Order: sequence, then C-alpha cells, then structure tokens
Amino acid sequence: MNKKLLIAILIIGLLGLMVVAFDFFVDRGEGLNKVLKGGSSFYGYSVATNTTFASTKTKQIKTGQTILGSVVIASSSAATLKLKNAASTTDIASTTIATIVAAADEGTYTFDVAVNRGLIIESSSGFNGDFVITYQ
Repeated sequence: MNKKLLIAILIIGLLGLMVVAFDFFVDRGEGLNKVLKGGSSFYGYSVATNTTFASTKTKQIKTGQTILGSVVIASSSAATLKLKNAASTTDIASTTIATIVAAADEGTYTFDVAVNRGLIIESSSGFNGDFVITYQ
C-alpha cells in the first residue's frame, strides 16, 4: 500500500476518533436544562424543590444511599429547614446533616456529602421559601 494513502487513512481515522470523543465529553447545556425542569442532570444529580415539599413538615427526598450535592436558597423563610440522614420520617437513628436557619441568606450551600440512610428534609413550621436541593 502506498505510504501517502496509509497516512491519509490514519489522519481520517484520528479525526473521526476526535469527533466521537468530543461528542462524548461535551455537555451541550442539556444538564442545566434538565435540572431546571426537575429531572436528572447530565452530571447525575436530581433535584427536589419547594413545590414537592408543599405544606408538610417533613418530606422524604431519597431512600437509601445518596450524595447531597447542594441547597440553593432563592428566597428565605421564617422557618428553619433541616436536612437529615434518615431511612424514614420517623427514623429515631437519624442524624442531622445541616440546619438552614430562618431568614437564611440567599445563595448556594454546597455539601457534597455521602448519605447512607436516605435524605429527609424537615421544617419547624412549613418552610415557605424558594429552594432547590440537588442530590445524586
């Protein structure tokens, strides 16, 4: 086989491999769009917002092992919000991961912590602020 033809085939093959690799590794914004719509993100995180929390005082977000990514407070509330590592809302062996105080500053609170029992959110009197919780 001709040396020039072999080099041309190798170059075309490498270019094709680069296109496939680029397509595999590049996020075209789908991750953020899925998160904003309430689905799983490109990076594997799911979300729970205050629309799923409603007026109840406790809400089970995820059962079993998970990773708590972050809590985004868009508007604060006059009530506290607790994040718990618990198997159910009545789990007496639960541990508190974090407490977001009443009238907390708006912003993103990043945790990136492993939760081995499940993820529960609890409010003292029905948290009425706007928030998003990401978990994996």
